[in-house]
Amino acid sequence: MDESPVLLGMEMTTRVIGPAGQKLQHKLHDGNRESASLVVTICGDGSVPFPPTIILSGQNYLKRWAEHNTLNASIALSPTGYTTDSLTLEWMHEFESKTRPTGDEVDEWRLLALDNHGSHLTLTFLDYAAAHRIEVVGYIPNSTHVLQGLDVACFGAFKTHYTHALADYQKRTSCAVTKEVFLELVKEPFERTFTPNTILSAFRVSGLEPIDPGVISPDMLSPSQENSAPTVFPLDLPEPVQAMLPLLRAVKLSNPANHGSNGALELLQSAAMETSRLLKQTSAAFTVGPTTEVTSTNSLLPPQILHAPPIPFNTTQLLNPLPVEPGAHTVSELEREVALYKAALAESEARNTASRAIIDAQNCTIALQEVGLEAQRMKLSEKETHWVSNKDKLLAKKVGRRLSGPEFRAAVKADDEARAAAKCKSTAAKHVRTLKAEIRRQKSAWRKQEQVERKARRAADLKAWTEECERCRAAGTRQPKRPPMIRKAKTPLRFTEEPEEGEDKENESEDGEDEEGEIDSD
Repeated sequence: MDESPVLLGMEMTTRVIGPAGQKLQHKLHDGNRESASLVVTICGDGSVPFPPTIILSGQNYLKRWAEHNTLNASIALSPTGYTTDSLTLEWMHEFESKTRPTGDEVDEWRLLALDNHGSHLTLTFLDYAAAHRIEVVGYIPNSTHVLQGLDVACFGAFKTHYTHALADYQKRTSCAVTKEVFLELVKEPFERTFTPNTILSAFRVSGLEPIDPGVISPDMLSPSQENSAPTVFPLDLPEPVQAMLPLLRAVKLSNPANHGSNGALELLQSAAMETSRLLKQTSAAFTVGPTTEVTSTNSLLPPQILHAPPIPFNTTQLLNPLPVEPGAHTVSELEREVALYKAALAESEARNTASRAIIDAQNCTIALQEVGLEAQRMKLSEKETHWVSNKDKLLAKKVGRRLSGPEFRAAVKADDEARAAAKCKSTAAKHVRTLKAEIRRQKSAWRKQEQVERKARRAADLKAWTEECERCRAAGTRQPKRPPMIRKAKTPLRFTEEPEEGEDKENESEDGEDEEGEIDSD
């Protein structure tokens, strides 16, 4: 067993076809240096006993990872994307269950070879292994480059295949490599790498199966040679000089005679970093690095219309010379004409130099525009995939830090069912709230209409009573009593179903509002 880091969006150095004499070919990529770890287990019979574990950096799962996990790998989370003591122990539980002997070999011990990483040496890990008849063997320090079969024969080929898959994906889509994209891309490289022949070769070249100490020569384990050359400049240089050193070295390497296969790459990368630093001080800072956010205020360089210098008049005349008869000019006249041609040639060369400078400026503008558009398009792609992230989350504290493929799908299904039930409950509650609001609206309209009718009846009663009082006073008879107040009508039953707290107070005694419009008889 071993784990290997994989950069999601970075390709390995590859060989390509290019112009003769040019050692390096540069290529744009999304610059995503996010790392994930691939934990792989292989057996001496050439098999992979269970799918690998992919450790991603983060705190919560995303449910859409289950759809993209075509390799059916176990998915684990850690803050850094590397293994931890608890994740290694959970891996040991799966290793024990998937490689457990059966039948006549049920009492046989299993041999587990791995490096001396701290998570492999915890007491809990070793006690669990011993309790389940697993003999843990650690490699000699500083020897995994020849003893670890996964490092020798497998991981290098896997990263090469992944580089090809990544390059093909970026060529087709020009999109950033997210975690779900990585889960899809990793399937084909894994299946192409971890074949029975490759796995058997990994055990054979490391001398583990069959046991063969002779495949590891003493030279393979010898210490590296000391180098007496200093690795840093012995004097402290001024800061401006230090800032210019990467560019000066890159200029020196631009000469084909000074090209180096390894040093050129490092120095040109340093020059690129310096260029990036300078760009960050301009309005095009959003084109370099993830530290500057892409917003609508970012503007690309506008195209500049530049014209080459005009052809001098004398040069135009020289291009169309008048025909002359042989012997019609003296030597001095011919020398003067040759001088004119030389001057015209020099002017043409200067004009060509200016034209090449204009072309270089236009090419730089186009390149910056392309990089800027790519940054904006990638930002838009991130926003399109990020808007569903909140609903797509699976809390790791609920489901654990490591899930196998079936466990991940089961967790997604359970979360979907819980969300569906919560949504149904929320929809039902919203429907109830809507009904109650409609009932309150109808009740309010009914009460207003009832109040208008009650006031109209009250006004009619008071008017009739007033007229009757006037007739009685004219006749000298006793006046009738003032008519009683009209009480509010009782709330209909259709409005009293499930009343809210403090709402059913409609049948209490009348307030001062109903007394308005009453006429005092005194």
